[in-house]
Formats: sequence, structure tokens, C-alpha cells
Amino acid sequence: IEYAHADTFLSSGTATALDAIINPDGTKDNLLFDLHQWLDKGNLGTSSICVTDVVAKNVAVFTPVVNWLRCNKRKAFLSATGGGNAASDNCMAGPTYMCQQMSYLFYNRDVIVGYTGWAAGSYDASYIYDETPTWPAGVPWVDTPLVSTCMYWP
Repeated sequence: IEYAHADTFLSSGTATALDAIINPDGTKDNLLFDLHQWLDKGNLGTSSICVTDVVAKNVAVFTPVVNWLRCNKRKAFLSATGGGNAASDNCMAGPTYMCQQMSYLFYNRDVIVGYTGWAAGSYDASYIYDETPTWPAGVPWVDTPLVSTCMYWP
């Protein structure tokens, strides 16, 4: 089903509107809501730098969404999220903001069924959300620091 930003999924009326969509047999089975949530300032996905209040903000964003999904017997997939790979980007440094988001989503996997880290394809390593693995000489594929540190679903 159509994507919506997790930050405005409820307040915009998107959740209510999309909840009217059902299968031909009247069930809600196997219908997923497609959510986006970025960790940069303004949640725009335009900066590699994760904001320092991301944990509190993302818990505040995802908790009502997760509760709504449970109450309405719905599920969602986070199809776009991302952050930078440099230690100075705050996505992996200190309290590892991206890792905390992914842990929160995994904890709520009964209604958040998965995620996709947004890398927009095989861009070169200078792209701010690069997640393309490399093949260094004599070494098998090596994930980017963000992917190897945070982007996993145990």
C-alpha cells in the first residue's frame, strides 16, 4: 500500500484513510503499510548527519504508529531509512542512533515486519547514504560501516 512518512502517518489522516483498504474477501491479511523515517534534521533524508535527539524522537514517532497498527490489526514495512557512514555523522557514534532505531523496530516486529536501508542503488562511495558493499583485494564483500553495525534484523 502507498508509502507514508512515519512522522505524519497518524496526524495526516493517512492511517485512517488507508485502513479502509481491505482484501476482496474482507480481510486485512498480507496488506502492509509502507513507511519512511529518516534520522536527519527535519526527517528529510537529505543529510548524512543523524540528529542527536533521534532516539527520543523516533520512539515518540514509532510508538503511536506501532500502537495503532496493533489496535487495527495492521502491519507496516519501513521501506526507507538511512544515515551516514562516518563516525562524525552521529549515526553510529556514541549511542548509535541508527542501531537504536533498528532495535526498537525489531522489538516491535509483530507489526513492523522489516526494513530497507535507502541507498538508491549502486551509487559511488561519496553518496551520503551509500550502502553498497565493496570487494577489497583478496577479501570477500565488505559492508559499509553503517550496514555492518546497525542494518541487520537478527
